Amino acid sequence: MLKRYSAFLLLFLLASCSVSKKMIVSETPVDVVYAPVNVSTATAEPISIHETKFRDVTYGLLLPMQLEEHFAPDTIPDDEPLILPSSVPALNFYEGAISASAEFVSSVSKIKLQVIDIGGDSLSTVLALSTKMKDTCDFYLSMVPANCNQSLVSFAKRCNRPVYILSGSNTSILEGNPNIWLSMPSNFTSLKEYSSFLYSSYFNSNFMLVYRDVRKENDLAAFIGSIIDSTSQKINTCVKVNYKSAGWAGITVKLSKTKRNVLIIPTNDESYLSTLVRKIDELSADYDIMICGLPTWDAFETVDQSLLKKLNTHIFNGIYIDYSNINVLNFRQKFITNYHADPMAPAFQAYDLITYLTSNFEKVGYDFNRYVSKATIEAPVGGFRFERVGANSGWENRNLSVLKYADYKYTRINK
Repeated sequence: MLKRYSAFLLLFLLASCSVSKKMIVSETPVDVVYAPVNVSTATAEPISIHETKFRDVTYGLLLPMQLEEHFAPDTIPDDEPLILPSSVPALNFYEGAISASAEFVSSVSKIKLQVIDIGGDSLSTVLALSTKMKDTCDFYLSMVPANCNQSLVSFAKRCNRPVYILSGSNTSILEGNPNIWLSMPSNFTSLKEYSSFLYSSYFNSNFMLVYRDVRKENDLAAFIGSIIDSTSQKINTCVKVNYKSAGWAGITVKLSKTKRNVLIIPTNDESYLSTLVRKIDELSADYDIMICGLPTWDAFETVDQSLLKKLNTHIFNGIYIDYSNINVLNFRQKFITNYHADPMAPAFQAYDLITYLTSNFEKVGYDFNRYVSKATIEAPVGGFRFERVGANSGWENRNLSVLKYADYKYTRINK
């Protein structure tokens, strides 16, 4: 028995196969009143009004929709529509793209979407990227996994169009590939910008790196320390405390009573952080303490939220959605009305990217150096600030969000 599928995925199939008609505005001469002249045989050329022709801006969406798996035969009867969890982010991205195409208002352009299903595994993704596309899109937006980056690079060279990827651990895929664009700061860039921001904003402070004898934390602490040293132009600007060997006493002996103490804790361990925060709070009456961490902290549920506020907690993120912003609220309400679900981050990203690219493309086409950084629904806040990572290389969005915990939520504090 065939697995039943939801109505909005049927809508996806229909929408991806549709072809939008181009509307052409004809050019017609207008009546001309000639000025008096001395020569009776003088003539004048008719004047034409040149209006901009209406055109489609086409986006190719490289998404792991996994349609073959969704419609595979199933011997277990089930009245519920099948939606594989691994395809939900891609579905959200597609729905955000539909929202952009429906709501973008222009007298010049209309947004057209072409969906390329890259499947749910590496083999299907590589095969999809190797297939010759019938139509060349103006832009491609990709959710291709990092383990298929080499195939994505080959695809970008073949189609010779900009390919936007959502995230990356570093910028290596951009090197030597001018057609690849990273729409969020890479993990490497984010950590570098974050570390530099902390020192530049709180330079007259006592900086301390608290880490355990764990490879990930050791590496992060070493990198953050090197960036802060580079920014301050002083060696060992950060006091380093190995919590496993030095323990709690190793922290307390290094605290300053005359300066703000900036404790940078590069951990993703929720249980460890929860315990450490409680111990730090015991000293907060005698010391000025601020703690700084990683993006994963935003999802921690067992860490005392009141203590995060009390200790002036800072983190960073490549994408920040301000749910108090009126544009975000409007988008969210329309999305829930249409799809009966709260939009995930990929939905916001798709809407933002398509709106940003279309509005700039209408003005300057493929001259990306002239694209204006702007916000649409502010995800990420402040819009996009793309910069080349090197000669003959791709572009990276350098617009990082540094967040501070206040009023029981994280709020962007950098401009």
